Amino acid sequence: FIRARDSIDGINIETMGQRNDNGDYFDQISLDVQSTGGGNIDINVVGGTTNGHAMPGDIFLDGEGIRSVASDGKRGNVTITATGQIRGMNGATGKKIVFTSENAGVGTDRKTPIRFDASNAVEVNAKNDVYIASPYNGTLKLGRVKSDDGEVFITKTGMYGAIAQSADYQSGVEVADTNELIRQWVDQGVIAPTADYEGKYVGGLKKAVTDYETQIKEEYAQYESGKTAYQNLKKVAKEEYAEYEKIKGGYNDYRDEVDADFTEYLDETERIRNQLETDYSTMQKYRARANAYRADPKSNNSLTNGQMKRLATYESKFVGCENANDYYILNARTLVENEDYQKFIGYTELDEYMLSTRQGQLMNKYQDYASVDKYLEKTDGYAKEQKFGAYASAEAYLKDDARYKELVAARDNPKFSSTLEDMLAQAEVERAAAEYQVKSRHLYLDNKRIK
Repeated sequence: FIRARDSIDGINIETMGQRNDNGDYFDQISLDVQSTGGGNIDINVVGGTTNGHAMPGDIFLDGEGIRSVASDGKRGNVTITATGQIRGMNGATGKKIVFTSENAGVGTDRKTPIRFDASNAVEVNAKNDVYIASPYNGTLKLGRVKSDDGEVFITKTGMYGAIAQSADYQSGVEVADTNELIRQWVDQGVIAPTADYEGKYVGGLKKAVTDYETQIKEEYAQYESGKTAYQNLKKVAKEEYAEYEKIKGGYNDYRDEVDADFTEYLDETERIRNQLETDYSTMQKYRARANAYRADPKSNNSLTNGQMKRLATYESKFVGCENANDYYILNARTLVENEDYQKFIGYTELDEYMLSTRQGQLMNKYQDYASVDKYLEKTDGYAKEQKFGAYASAEAYLKDDARYKELVAARDNPKFSSTLEDMLAQAEVERAAAEYQVKSRHLYLDNKRIK
């Protein structure tokens, strides 16, 4: 489902398949495409691959099919190409309509042809059978219809449906169409621009130069603004790498020593936590009994004086704590008596603690680099210094840039494959030779065989 006001160009779709109940793979993409401003529509569908199975690249024209009509009546050209079958009664509405099925047919069968409403002409190219029809009570304006290996079936729909040869395929070039062709040739770079139309091709060559200049100037400005920061980074990196080289040989021994202390710290904290859990659990148990006794003095839930004192001690100790862990977190530095272990508080993994140490940070930062230069190569500042370091300005850099030279040369010396005179002569021949014809094994008009 595609909607746009202007042109819908260059849409390339690769289908994905699915498996039916019989185990066979198939694909079929549904297209419902509209250009509400009467822009051109150009869509190409090819079959993809699913689980090693090549898909045909079938199309089903859904909804309103393919439609390019503006509210003021303007229409755009419609071009649909598929490697597989193209089906669906709601075909296409536009100016010139071209449907191509490279490896299959167009339309489903005689009962379900594809309807075309073209203000200019309809062209259909297929390998197998073609089933097409006029719009309901409208005229099918035929240009060329070709089936390499199949038959062509053309029908009218509605009481006033008709089939006619497109005027453009009977006569020479019309003025309006000639102007449109000239603009297309200029846009494509086939011919040089005219006096009143530069076109997309030459305009694109100019824009490519200015865009590249803008890109390089922005990059150079970033290089200039970040140059001091990069020099500072490089200075720090060299100092740190020198320090890293001094400590890396003994790092494993240092880590083993820390690991031994860390293990003892974990053992101590586990003992402390277990005791806190026991105390907190006892407090909860005594509190529950005390509350039950207050509610029913005749019950057997009374506490001894010693238990009452312990409850008071626990409640004072754990005030504001919802569990034993809360108390540990608040009082860890008091509970862990060994000063050598104070540094481990807050860490549950050795590697996590090591990354907080200077040695661990240096190892983590530089151990994958054989030199400080290798480390610096991954930084953005290094790439910019390599690119711009030898140049005093962006303009100076551009003078030596090979890509920029190519773009300027293309802009200043554009290449065209033909001339306006030759293209007009060729178009006139094609128009004059474009007599309405159907190339196929057999042609059927309204189910009556003509040839």
